[in-house]
Amino acid sequence: MQKIKKVLVVSIIAAVFIVIWVMSYDSKKMLVFRDSLDKVVVTVDGKDLTIKEIAFYVAYEETTIEEQAYVYDPEDTGAYWKLHIDGQFIRVAGKQAALDMAIHDEIFYELAQKEGLTLSEEEQVALNNKESDFWSDLTDEQKEKLGVTEDQIKETITHLALAEKYQNFLAEQSVDDSYDSYSISGENYQKILDEHSVKVRDKVWDKIDFGSVVVNH
Repeated sequence: MQKIKKVLVVSIIAAVFIVIWVMSYDSKKMLVFRDSLDKVVVTVDGKDLTIKEIAFYVAYEETTIEEQAYVYDPEDTGAYWKLHIDGQFIRVAGKQAALDMAIHDEIFYELAQKEGLTLSEEEQVALNNKESDFWSDLTDEQKEKLGVTEDQIKETITHLALAEKYQNFLAEQSVDDSYDSYSISGENYQKILDEHSVKVRDKVWDKIDFGSVVVNH
């Protein structure tokens, strides 16, 4: 009887350890980007932004860093991604920049809407060219890994263009305020940001394997 009890206790303990290990492994496992497009990454002023809606920013930032990495070491672009500059790794800084840009553009897009700003015909042509260039620069493999359509990318870039127009609008209101002061690291933008509600869904955002979504190392 004692042996049976010991076996049961050992079995229960082993089962508990297995469950803990599985839960721990699952919590660290990165998301498959294209299979997780509907997961909410951040909520801005009550509006949820999903992975699909921030996909452009992730792809843009990754491809931009990869271009810099190729200049740094064309034979091993991964070396650049591992660099530690100004107290932060390139990979970490790039991921944060992608999220910051998405938040910035969402806030400014909504403000542009309230201000009644629209794109001129010339601006619309420039937007179409920008979207077309970005999409055509992605390889078929990158598009597949990203998982979004060209129309979805165009929608994001449209929001971006209106956000940029609002940024220009703000800068033109005062001779003392520059366009850059309303960029993601600008002092004036930080004041605006403080007036808005932003909630990052860390359990989702932390599982996005930035640096490996559309580029390979």
